[in-house]
Amino acid sequence: PIEIEILLDTVAPPLTFETIDQAEFDEVELYWLSGVPRVRVVATTDTLAAGAHVRHGVQEYLPDSTDIFPGEPGEPDGMRFWVTLSTPPLTSDAPESLITYAVEAFDAAGNVAAVPIDILWSADGKDTTLTWLEIETPISFDDYVKEAVGTKMATKFQAPPWANYVIGVRFFIGNDGDNSGNPPETPTTEPFTVWVWRPAGTMPGVEANDGANTGSQYPEMEWLQKLLPNAVDISNNSQFPNKEFFVGMEWDTRHNPWLGIDMTADAVDCKSWRYARVDTTDPVWEIVESHDVMIEAIVSDIPNITEGRTAIVGAKARARRITQ
Repeated sequence: PIEIEILLDTVAPPLTFETIDQAEFDEVELYWLSGVPRVRVVATTDTLAAGAHVRHGVQEYLPDSTDIFPGEPGEPDGMRFWVTLSTPPLTSDAPESLITYAVEAFDAAGNVAAVPIDILWSADGKDTTLTWLEIETPISFDDYVKEAVGTKMATKFQAPPWANYVIGVRFFIGNDGDNSGNPPETPTTEPFTVWVWRPAGTMPGVEANDGANTGSQYPEMEWLQKLLPNAVDISNNSQFPNKEFFVGMEWDTRHNPWLGIDMTADAVDCKSWRYARVDTTDPVWEIVESHDVMIEAIVSDIPNITEGRTAIVGAKARARRITQ
């Protein structure tokens, strides 16, 4: 007889689920809360593991970054890894989706350590209007600005943590005194372009949308609300640090429309900027210190609030905290 000794490796790599970045864990309700369209699962194993990932069915989510740190004396080094998960498609008919993911680490022998994580993706569908204004309507016929073609006005805002998209902009449109309409009370307002900008330091930078046209003959002496045909995603911190952004307009017709300004004494927030030609130099952005331009931004957790609010972001995430 021949005796053969076989050493079977049946020990899976160590695995510890740590947290979910950009989500807040509720110690009472035992779930995670997040207002961003993507979350990052954080877990640790060691360098003897052949690999690690997060899995849902046949779908595999690989780490987008790792970090090696010293292990205990005589033990292999540890490895922390981050895996990004994006929300599944959601609709107004099915605004929530509960998915069980498996955080896994495996070795060359095929041993797998797994930690299940339940994430509830949900779209709450909330939006809000951001403003710096003290008034709803200008108090004087002189409280308006009208500019040359190509001049732009912008206002800076910072979205709340739950908001991921700029979905619209509001402008107070004044009476231009033109009664040439037929009938005379018909508004004589002309189209202008609605813009969203990324920040460039303290001032507007690169345009973040394609420019939305308002059309003509919109009402005077009231707010004009323009929902963007394509919402602007502000969840990318490198493009919109701390979810700061600018919204505003560009005049396409000389001195039309008249844009309201807030002249409330001692209440100027210095968040408005004007882009125009100064003498013969190139156009430049200059901060407006004498008044607040009557421009407001509409932000939302989902990109579309029309037609039943089709939801494509996760407003809440829930997971069980499990460690080994």
